[in-house]
Amino acid sequence: DAKNTYSENSNLKRIPIDLLVSIHKDIPITVKISANEPPFYTDKCINYISNIIPDLAKKSPITEETVILQFSKLGNTAYMINKISISLDDGLYVNIKDLNTIRRNAISFLEKSILEEHAVTTSLPNLPSSSNSISLQDRRTTLLLENINLDFDYSKLHGIDNIYIPLKFFANKKYKTTLKILCNKFKMYVYMPTIIKTNYKNLLLNNLDTYVTDFNIKGFVISNIAGLNFLDKYINNENYTIVANYTMNIFNNYTIDELRKIGITMVTPSVELNKNTLKKLTDFSCLPIELIAYGRIILMNASYCLLGKTNKCYPECEMRCTNNKKYYLKDRLNFKFRIMPDNIQTVTSIYNSKINSIDTTPFNVSSVRINVLDETIDEINTIITYVKKGKKLEGSNYTNGNLNKRI
Repeated sequence: DAKNTYSENSNLKRIPIDLLVSIHKDIPITVKISANEPPFYTDKCINYISNIIPDLAKKSPITEETVILQFSKLGNTAYMINKISISLDDGLYVNIKDLNTIRRNAISFLEKSILEEHAVTTSLPNLPSSSNSISLQDRRTTLLLENINLDFDYSKLHGIDNIYIPLKFFANKKYKTTLKILCNKFKMYVYMPTIIKTNYKNLLLNNLDTYVTDFNIKGFVISNIAGLNFLDKYINNENYTIVANYTMNIFNNYTIDELRKIGITMVTPSVELNKNTLKKLTDFSCLPIELIAYGRIILMNASYCLLGKTNKCYPECEMRCTNNKKYYLKDRLNFKFRIMPDNIQTVTSIYNSKINSIDTTPFNVSSVRINVLDETIDEINTIITYVKKGKKLEGSNYTNGNLNKRI
């Protein structure tokens, strides 16, 4: 009968799955499930992020053997364990009941993902919630400083976990004190440029190891696939996070899975996605997702010096791009587009006239990101407060981009 068919001892063919259970201090327990069983589970990978954060153990910390035992209890499911790996910090306590709940929810999340992925015309039944939603309190907050103003007191920043610093600032000694303040207060990442010319290779990338040591670098943000070529010793190293930036055109989970295979550990979706596509992407990603909640988006990276062309700086360059003056392009509707020259490799970034600011509460993300360019410290702290609550900023200076449009 049906009961015997799905009993634990039946001969019904089960889907072999690989599990990676990650239990680390101060972050939610995650379960990565991989399967490769055609036709429905071909190279399938999901990443379930629970709402359980382990406590510090007072007496008996959780052991790897206990975790393996609890996650091997697949019972009357369609799955069987092929391989199970545990990534576990020492000295942590997790309730056995919580481990069982996480296992059940992770399997339900996998089932729901498969059903939604292969449903074409048949409507799906109401499935139980996967309990995969990450609360606003559990999200990390990241700040990208696209420009550093030496007149600002960055020690007054608050409410962020990670800070991204463009590669060019590490090579200039006048920023060293500011960078030291920031790396002592937050986890610092090197933000790699979209275009990398010979000057960057010679002046900056050859000294990358020094920057990593001097500023206790925790990871890297790569803006194109070629960026991986410069990070060989840091890829697949558990001490460093490798973030794929939105410029890598991350539109779907197939892309995310391919990035996972080459060593990416976190992704930033394309800013061109609409709400429905972004919701599905964040619900079923096999890697943690960082979503840009606020920032003036770069519309174009031009491989030449715009100031040099328009202001006739050539052949004698007065380095006007190194001061704190601001430059803009103005279109026929009088919208002003901020431009940022990079004098090290003669590249100009052209930013949108409006600032993207979105409501992030519908999206299941591990981290939210704030990109700042000309904002003051007080303005940045206000933005952080809004973003941590999942709220967007309102007004004529802001846009939600493509969020409510069709791709």
